[in-house]
Amino acid sequence: MDAGHIVDAAEFSILVQVEMMISRAEYGHTALGKEAHNLAVLYAYKLDNPRDTRELVNKLAEAVENPKMHNLQEIMEDAQEEIDFLPDNKVGIMQMHEFGYRNDSVLPLTMERAVALHNAGLHIYSLQKDGSSILMNTEDDIRETGEDGMFGIDARAWESYQVMESVRAENAEQEHLNEELLFSSNEDRYAIYQIRDDSKSREYLFMGTEYLKAGIFRGL
Repeated sequence: MDAGHIVDAAEFSILVQVEMMISRAEYGHTALGKEAHNLAVLYAYKLDNPRDTRELVNKLAEAVENPKMHNLQEIMEDAQEEIDFLPDNKVGIMQMHEFGYRNDSVLPLTMERAVALHNAGLHIYSLQKDGSSILMNTEDDIRETGEDGMFGIDARAWESYQVMESVRAENAEQEHLNEELLFSSNEDRYAIYQIRDDSKSREYLFMGTEYLKAGIFRGL
């Protein structure tokens, strides 16, 4: 092969590159298997990072070849977590790059996901092909840009939001467990509830303790 026919692999798309990586890793060794192969391709497609993809493929290959030395399932779960970190499962970083926006401190969003996260209180940006971005102040701004646009959210803001949502979910679960314990325990316990103004339970507001002891009260 002469120099005129040599092609830099980096010129190929990430999907072609990952298949080449897998072929090299499997040559003379144990095949990755369908599940690991598909995960590597999905990882490349979603994250569009050749270096990290190559590292993942090598880890998968080592785990398949030496299962006693490396935990394949753990490696796959870690890779899946990276994929799942993206705020929108309908769009990946590769598509954002193909659109023309290449600032990876921003994570891509479709219009509908952008609307949902805007309504959750997060700052949403309309990404531009020249590398700039425009803050979307209202839901109408997002919808007027339309489905053909590319939207994004700051990666650090998204990470902080996920942490807060996790804490909120844990607190809600603990409150649920505490309430179950309250009503299932035979021990003397009490709980304080705030009654909403529009709640039907407002009728209990001025009831005496004798009313509650009679067993009529069943909770708010």
